[in-house]
Amino acid sequence: MRIWMSSEEGMNVDEDELSKLYVKIEENLNRYLDEIDYKNILDEWWVIIILRDDDVADENVRRKKTSKIKGKALVNISMSLKIPYNEFKEGNEKKREDLIYDVILRSIDILETKKIKNLEPIKQYLINSKLSNPKPYKQKTSQTQNIQKVIVIV
Repeated sequence: MRIWMSSEEGMNVDEDELSKLYVKIEENLNRYLDEIDYKNILDEWWVIIILRDDDVADENVRRKKTSKIKGKALVNISMSLKIPYNEFKEGNEKKREDLIYDVILRSIDILETKKIKNLEPIKQYLINSKLSNPKPYKQKTSQTQNIQKVIVIV
């Protein structure tokens, strides 16, 4: 499973600043996802952040079957979700990161309504990351380190 993030922003939003924030979160989450066995049918999930001061773009969710592995159909789910424009513009960097974490957590809630299972470890990782403002996630190198990191993350 992989998460891919993108954005649709209004004219008064600094696209580079926004992407710098969500790319850091996306990279850390994908490193975490590479190391867990989530046992579900989700192949990719796209979160497109809508950050606009107008109502041009609507939130939506799209589901697409992609391929089969061991007879099980895999799916991609893409969703466009809004972040409150004024909160983002007026917030400091930590507040802006929190809003991005919130939209990813909301996307997981939506995935659960689409019958995607075993997402609780991912949700807990995101909540812990949001609370601790983590350093980049490092890959595990030994069995002992695996156990210690699982205890910290879960």
